[in-house]
Amino acid sequence: MKTLKFIFAVTIFLLCSLYANAYDFAINGMYYNILSGTDSVEVTSSNDYTNRYTGDIIIPSTVSYEGKVYQVVAIGYAAFQSAGLNSISIPNSVKYIGGNAFNLSEIVSVKLPNSVTYIGDYAFTGKMFTTFIVDDNNPNYATENGILYDKNKTSLLIYPMGKNDSSFVVPNSVESIGRYAFEECISLISVTLPKSLISIGYASFEGSGLTTVTIPASVKTISSWAFTKCPNLKKIIFEGEIKTIGSYVFADWGYVPRAYDLEVKCNPFPISSSFSSDFDLEKSTLTVPEGTKTLFESTPVWQDFKVIIENTSTAIPAIQPEITIFVSSNTLYLNSPVSETISIYSITGNLLYSTIKSAGEKQITLENIHNNMGIIKGSSGWVRKIR
Repeated sequence: MKTLKFIFAVTIFLLCSLYANAYDFAINGMYYNILSGTDSVEVTSSNDYTNRYTGDIIIPSTVSYEGKVYQVVAIGYAAFQSAGLNSISIPNSVKYIGGNAFNLSEIVSVKLPNSVTYIGDYAFTGKMFTTFIVDDNNPNYATENGILYDKNKTSLLIYPMGKNDSSFVVPNSVESIGRYAFEECISLISVTLPKSLISIGYASFEGSGLTTVTIPASVKTISSWAFTKCPNLKKIIFEGEIKTIGSYVFADWGYVPRAYDLEVKCNPFPISSSFSSDFDLEKSTLTVPEGTKTLFESTPVWQDFKVIIENTSTAIPAIQPEITIFVSSNTLYLNSPVSETISIYSITGNLLYSTIKSAGEKQITLENIHNNMGIIKGSSGWVRKIR
């Protein structure tokens, strides 16, 4: 019960601190709020814009005030916002890091101790921030290449805004992209989403530098604002049906409809007019699978796209190399233009013989398999029946 009361008190305090950074006391240039009804405090700011934190900051695990010892359990809302920090040391007592805690600060990296269980929205949004380091014993978070994940790496939580890579491949373990995960990562031109992905979170790619996005068929939910205000985004590909699509997913600044190249690689699925309102329906192109144009033209909302074209393949089939095979007595004569593995099977599919041949002609003595063989196969992809 005491634990529940403590969590409730911390939650209420963090919510209240969204609107004010008033502090209860200050020690050694650091400001603290007492969490009501507890022996705990959070670090806050002075609310004086001329007295911001600067330099190398070490947060203590406990502080004493008026003869009482308090445990430092939280970093409050916007506590270090816009601070000119060189570094920050967070003690193993801190459990909560509030929203905007280090927003627009100048730190480039942070190490999260094993005690941290909660990180608020915009806590580490800064153009200079590049790296998360997580204590190996933290039960809630993990990191890879400086990117923050949940412990099992099934959810990608924060891709640091200051990373300057132009492309990123999301690991195959990831099933969800968190809220604001890639927000304003303008250097990112390409993000490859895995086939394990199920959901894309609220505003997860807002303002990023993506030029093309391919949504795997595994994705069932795209939350509101997911790809809004991406100035370079031109091509959108849906590889399968999306069950739930939020509002303003592809909205531009000012909610002005934009011309996109939208490709859908499945039959039409239910969408709302709020989805199509992001598109300039006169100038956008909707590409659909061959033979489905009529279906899209008769499906609500999809039919509002003025330019619907079918994706017909125009590729010239590859010319297969000529393979010469014949059998004389107990010898198989084979001529193929590549080096490859040759396998001989019975008509029932049992492997009888295998060898590696160089490009050109080869003679294979059949001996005891002559009467049983039925199929010959080359590792370059061809198959022949020889009986």
